[in-house]
Amino acid sequence: MTTKEMLQAIKNFKETRYYSPYAVFATKNPDEETIDQIQTIQEKFLNLPESEKNKLVSPQTEEIIKKIGEDFKLQLWQIADISSAIRSYYFKELPLTNFTSHLIEKVGTNQKQTQEITQRLIKNVFESESLGQRNLIYLPLAEALIKYPQLKKQPITFDSIKIRDFATLVLPSIENWLQDYQQTAGGQKHDSVERSDYLFNSANTKNLTPPERQKLSAILQSADENSTIAIDPEKQIIIFGLTQTPETTIKKDATRPAIANKTIPSAQKTLRQLAQDNKNALNQNLTTSPIKVADFDQPVRPTIKNWLVDYVKIKGAGHHASLERSDYLFNSPNAKALPAKERALVAEILRAYDDDLTLPINESDQNILLDKLSVFETPRFDRTTSPPPSASASTPSRPQPASQYREPISQEDLSGPTKQTPPKPTPRLTGNIIDLKDLQ
Repeated sequence: MTTKEMLQAIKNFKETRYYSPYAVFATKNPDEETIDQIQTIQEKFLNLPESEKNKLVSPQTEEIIKKIGEDFKLQLWQIADISSAIRSYYFKELPLTNFTSHLIEKVGTNQKQTQEITQRLIKNVFESESLGQRNLIYLPLAEALIKYPQLKKQPITFDSIKIRDFATLVLPSIENWLQDYQQTAGGQKHDSVERSDYLFNSANTKNLTPPERQKLSAILQSADENSTIAIDPEKQIIIFGLTQTPETTIKKDATRPAIANKTIPSAQKTLRQLAQDNKNALNQNLTTSPIKVADFDQPVRPTIKNWLVDYVKIKGAGHHASLERSDYLFNSPNAKALPAKERALVAEILRAYDDDLTLPINESDQNILLDKLSVFETPRFDRTTSPPPSASASTPSRPQPASQYREPISQEDLSGPTKQTPPKPTPRLTGNIIDLKDLQ
């Protein structure tokens, strides 16, 4: 592809946003769209029923909008207002009773034209059952690229990228992103921490918008873990933001019993169970250096409890998806400077907290066996600063750098600020997560 052809392809790809109710710009001037606006749209989209998500991302919806633009000789900015109105309708921001008057005001078409546009959208989009129930299939990326080779040409972000061995910028297609991933992170399979490092810190990814990063994350996760992605076999494109059918989800979830019925070996417990049985287990040091938690006057010990408190203060209580967790691991003040191995440890604890996973427990003292977490099973080291330990070396003990605290901390004080504080109550438990409100 010549430079001229590539630039034209990028221009054409960006223009597709005007026809997509899901991807259309939030502002009249695309350059004024903010990250917060994009993030808000993504969050609202993810909360929609699957059939409504399908309609917003469907190529058929784009074709319907494009045909309206051609029939009424509309400019791109007018088409964008129609796409935006459709999105607002599904976000419950624009009732159907106000739809026509809204288009008259925003698009500038006359009463008769606007009523016809509204009727087309009602018939072909809003009330169409087939449009929201496409025949999608779910395959791992490697298998999908073999079966549908056109997928590799699909752009998944908006700006061109720079990859090795190319003199100019290239189209942000699946094949080019995969090539950059392999060149940057290595050709082997990568765990979630290594993948997150690339997603947030590589030259091409650090300025991605949240929805773009989520799309790329889905591609890379499928490449690394053989997770499935949604594919429209007729159009030979990947449909992002969708999950597998409810039947598939139920079947998958059925393999994991509800918490009340779990039969967990005595040496395996969730954080929730551990907090019930031995609250002091959360006072184990997880990393080496002290951390600074919001609303605390001074640094605190880097215990499991204090890391969870920091996590909840920054990301909020409840469940967090892997990309949101990765954002904390690589961008939060306490986590972004961690060595690779310590970041992997924190990642394991946070994943256990979010997904209610079991952790290995010492049966005698009910403490978490940190050296038995999966991060130690296949050691991964910082490629620039951390050499592997010798074969005979045991897991090193973590020194306590007392000089980094404002005042000494006694051995009995296993967590929390060094000043005297009243005793903390036992953590409250709600659902499948630990209520950390009183663990500060």
